[in-house]
Amino acid sequence: MSDVKKRREQLRANRKRHSDIRASSRKKARDETRQLQGQLRQIVRDCGLTQGKLSDFSGIDATTTSRIMNGYHISARFTTIVAMLRAAGYRIEFIPIDPRLDEFREQRRLKPPPLD
Repeated sequence: MSDVKKRREQLRANRKRHSDIRASSRKKARDETRQLQGQLRQIVRDCGLTQGKLSDFSGIDATTTSRIMNGYHISARFTTIVAMLRAAGYRIEFIPIDPRLDEFREQRRLKPPPLD
């Protein structure tokens, strides 16, 4: 097999691997979003807030609040989620993770394949 053919095979394999990683990341993000929405629903219930009150306190449109709370809006902005949590009396903290346990460490090392 010539060097050119070997290189093309390597590129195809790399593209496939990157495609699989992206698909896996998207699925994980969807799952995490659903989990966050469930936690948000529970927090709001525990605080005794209705969706209307949450909307009023957070300054977020009632329709958007309803869509997020009912799982129809899976791409809510981070600032929207933070506003909803603040209205419920919560805050988000950023905690550094141990790089040895970081599941995305390997993905950050991967570079996209070069374009032909």
